[in-house]
Amino acid sequence: MTMSEELQRYGKSFVRIWEELQIESNGAYSVERLQQLRDYSERVTAMHCVIVLVVTPLPCLLVIVLIESIPLRPPADGIEHSFLLWVRTFALTVVVVLGCMWPCRVVVPGLPLSITPVIVAATASAIAGAAGAFGIAYAIGFPLPFTLVCESGIGMFIMGMGMVAAWGRFLASDRVGRRALIRHFILEFMQATMMWVYPAYAYVFNQLSGGRQIATMALLPVIKTLYKNAFARLYLLAAYHLPNRAYLTNIHDKSITPKPTPEQASGFEARTLPERRPGSICRHRH
Repeated sequence: MTMSEELQRYGKSFVRIWEELQIESNGAYSVERLQQLRDYSERVTAMHCVIVLVVTPLPCLLVIVLIESIPLRPPADGIEHSFLLWVRTFALTVVVVLGCMWPCRVVVPGLPLSITPVIVAATASAIAGAAGAFGIAYAIGFPLPFTLVCESGIGMFIMGMGMVAAWGRFLASDRVGRRALIRHFILEFMQATMMWVYPAYAYVFNQLSGGRQIATMALLPVIKTLYKNAFARLYLLAAYHLPNRAYLTNIHDKSITPKPTPEQASGFEARTLPERRPGSICRHRH
């Protein structure tokens, strides 16, 4: 084999691997899904679709607005006047834990899920997380950098203890349910790691300047690509045990692969990476 043929072979292999890593370009809708869309469009009116699209996100937006509307005192006032900050941290953690636990009613078939233990676990996780972050801030200084990062580990631990207390007997006796729950929370844990990875990236970026910042910027697409591919594969595993088994029929044509993955990695990056300091060579959006 000549040098030119060898280079062509390596080039084709690189292109093939690169295309496989581009999650957004590898999706395909199944015939069944297109037929369902056609049947739905014939069954409902355009006004009904508009109302669904407008009303569905309103509860989430309302919760976000309410949390963001909690007034905060200037950090210079000190930790003694930061009570509302910890109330806000508590409320945010409750929402996050509820968002992790409540989907288990769909992901884990047969799970004896009721709202009471979920609310108790979310409340306990939020109290422990906010108290832990307050303790760290009191010990090392206020304001506390990366407050959500500091309290997320404590909150996740308490949430796990709550799940064991509420569902331990079921999970011990149901192998399929146990596997489905583990896969679901591996996916949730991957999402949680973004709270640690992106702030760490932002910190390193802000400590550098000039050409080193440019080199660090090249790392960001790599992080996003790794997250997107991890989400795509974990999402398929977590969806495997859905009761309607719909994903089993669509798993080979990748009809669900592109939808949840790009938004999670790219959207979290946009929300997490802070505004760069004036000396930086670029500015990321919030």
